Amino acid sequence: MEKTNIQAELAMIDAADISELKEMFRAEFGFDIQISNAETIKRRLQYRVQENICGGLTDAEIATLDRIADEEERRDRKNGKTLKTFLPGTRLVRQYKGHNHEVTVGEAGTFIYGGDTYSSLSAIAEKITGTHWNGKRFFGV
Repeated sequence: MEKTNIQAELAMIDAADISELKEMFRAEFGFDIQISNAETIKRRLQYRVQENICGGLTDAEIATLDRIADEEERRDRKNGKTLKTFLPGTRLVRQYKGHNHEVTVGEAGTFIYGGDTYSSLSAIAEKITGTHWNGKRFFGV
């Protein structure tokens, strides 16, 4: 794609209001975004435009980032910490294949999903999808 087309797409995103941004996000990613900060949504969409045109991370780079995030999650659990940004009782909601999946942050780094307690978001993401996912990435945190 030509540079002017990239610039036009980025400018269109920059000029959009919050409802337009959320619709663009849904069309691009296939699920509703729970964030209401227009600047954050713009950055994600603009990055995606550039990623689609110029290429994104390689599978090896994604695997490395997933491994790093999993190691951080294990360190936090070992130290009895919950996710740094969530207090016990925080709810995480992810729509996947037309169904809403809700996780509640528990005490001492645990997560409650479907009445069961899990030690990681990755285990819950795997239960939902049937395949290994980085839990933080799956839930968008």
